[in-house]
Parts: sequence; structure tokens; C-alpha cells
Amino acid sequence: MSANLTDFVKNTIAGINNYEKDNLECNRELVRKAIEFYKMQSYEEVETTEQGTTKLLHVRSMAEENLLSKIVDIALERENECGIEEVYESRVIREY
Repeated sequence: MSANLTDFVKNTIAGINNYEKDNLECNRELVRKAIEFYKMQSYEEVETTEQGTTKLLHVRSMAEENLLSKIVDIALERENECGIEEVYESRVIREY
């Protein structure tokens, strides 16, 4: 399965204009594309306050969280790191 995930990450990154590994927004776009591609129930919410705009990730199952984290780890070329927690700056809401 990880070979398929690696192919998904490489192909998706190739389709993201000016992808930069250290750019949070690029990696959030990768997460959004993974949610759409794998037809997940998780979703990103944009919250606007007086302080500015914040993006939150609502995760609907442990399986989806693990898959999204693995995709991020592959993109960042890391093993068993924070995954989506890092990309969303700990703004992950678990709904399971």
C-alpha cells in the first residue's frame, strides 16, 4: 500500500503549482486533494476571526487520520512524524 501512497503523493505534488515541501499551504492542498481522491469524510474548515483566517482539519476516523498523516510524512520525506498535526499547526479536530 505504501508504494501506491508514494505514487499518489508524487503525482499529486507534480500537479500542485510551485510545490514547496516546507510550505504549509502546499501541504494542506495535498491533504485536501487526498481527502477528495480517497472520498474521505474528513474536511477542512476555514474560520475567520478578527485576528485573521485559520484553517482547521476535521478528521472523521482514525483510519482517515492515519492515512492523511502517512501521506504528509511521505511528502515531507519523514518517518512517523507529526503528519497532519504539523501541517495544520495542531488545529486538528477529531470527530471519532
